Amino acid sequence: MLAKVKVNILNLLIALISNIRIPVFVRIKSRIFKLLLKKSGENIKIKCGVFIDSPENLEVGDNFNIGENSFIIANGGVRIGNNVIIGHQVSIISTSHIFDDLIVPICQQGIKSARIEISDDVWIGSGSRILAGVRIGRGAIIGANAVVTKDVVDYAVMGGVPAKLIIIRGNTEETR
Repeated sequence: MLAKVKVNILNLLIALISNIRIPVFVRIKSRIFKLLLKKSGENIKIKCGVFIDSPENLEVGDNFNIGENSFIIANGGVRIGNNVIIGHQVSIISTSHIFDDLIVPICQQGIKSARIEISDDVWIGSGSRILAGVRIGRGAIIGANAVVTKDVVDYAVMGGVPAKLIIIRGNTEETR
């Protein structure tokens, strides 16, 4: 019970300072989130307007930076490695609606959850969407506004809707 009260107080503090763009408040918010996360590395920066649902299911590594107005729905579990940059207005969503039954309205069919894994040294461009069950490999780059629906191999540069391979970093030949 005491733990739930602590979480509610911390969430209230986050809500109160969420949209203040003064650097000291970004540091305070980042420190508060560290208390709520399942696992948190050093040097994390959570910018203004970031919303994290189910922070107890979110693990982040060292040198993590998430841009303004991004959100993470971590119900299904989200693990983010070290040295990860996430642009503004990114959505990381570890749940999806069930829609198999044509008779029952979609809103009554429930949700399914699947863990998202984002490896070390990844850059996710602004406006991107990372969907449930996806693994993003080490050193990958996700282009702005891409929608990632499938696993991404190490060092891939992905773009588009749905995201497709553009090139493998370090490879001199384009794959388009």
